[in-house]
Amino acid sequence: MNRTRFNSVIFMLIIFLILTACSDDNEESKSMEQLYQEQGVPVKVEKLENKTFTKELSFHSAFSGLEESSEYASFGGRVEKIHATVGEYVQKGQLIVSFPMDNPAANYYQTKTAYENAKAAYERLKNLKQTGGVSQQSFDNAEMQYNMAKANWDVVRKSVQVVAPISGIITKISVSETENVKKEAELFTVSQINKLKATVWITEKEISDVKEGMPVRAVWQDKELKGTVVRVNMAMNARTQAFEALLVFDNPENYPLLGITVEMFIEVYRTETLVIDQKNIRNENGGSYVFINKNGKASKRNIKTGRVQGLKLEIIDGLNPGEELITEGIMLIEDGTKIRIVK
Repeated sequence: MNRTRFNSVIFMLIIFLILTACSDDNEESKSMEQLYQEQGVPVKVEKLENKTFTKELSFHSAFSGLEESSEYASFGGRVEKIHATVGEYVQKGQLIVSFPMDNPAANYYQTKTAYENAKAAYERLKNLKQTGGVSQQSFDNAEMQYNMAKANWDVVRKSVQVVAPISGIITKISVSETENVKKEAELFTVSQINKLKATVWITEKEISDVKEGMPVRAVWQDKELKGTVVRVNMAMNARTQAFEALLVFDNPENYPLLGITVEMFIEVYRTETLVIDQKNIRNENGGSYVFINKNGKASKRNIKTGRVQGLKLEIIDGLNPGEELITEGIMLIEDGTKIRIVK
């Protein structure tokens, strides 16, 4: 016996006990059927009214920062100092990791000297050029040498003193002070986590329902993040056999969600309509019907249903706001049965 039927039976037994307890001696000998005929089958009803009905598609995906960037070692060697900690907010250009300036692989001092010499020569010829004391070709050569030396110096300086490439939260530090690292080893990651992104994969059956700009939500523990569908690819991925969609969420509290997989929902449909529980619907000859209260009698009403969300059904046709839908005692009634509404 399913739960709905079991609840209905319990409900009817309770009502029968109440009715028989309140009857006189003659009524006590009456059958339940006789009591139903005289007093009506006890039922519960729900007054119908328009409600917000939404249809959502559910996915599971991991969060990443909307913008994040990692820095890597330009050469192998010992890490001298780490200037920030995980979870700390840093500005673009802020020093995060430094290496010894005397590391032979860096050529720090040689490159710095070459830059300073090229800069001095450029400044000297720049002053002479203003008085006509140097040819244009000599000045152009000095300027080119200066620009090249400056570019080399910038590269070396940033490889020894590694700075944050963007403003954001330090979400990962992959090295320790005094540790010897290899060239191209990951050093740290900076992420902007006030906005998060996630990728979901949409089936061929669902893709026609999903559009850019649709609202989305993600549920993590007792918290909910809201966002938007920002991109929907129209070409199926050959590996996943699904369509990729990018979701972006607001994270104003900076919850530490990077890498965490949560349930996400895309709202693909919303309307104001009559909504009823599936348990109140009966099926017959390929159609659906319900019972409503009409002047104290059960009235069978054919209905047309729409979308389904969980245990709820959208009603397209057949019912009107203000009517009373019979929700309990359905198993004991048919069209025209006398009913008695109980609380």
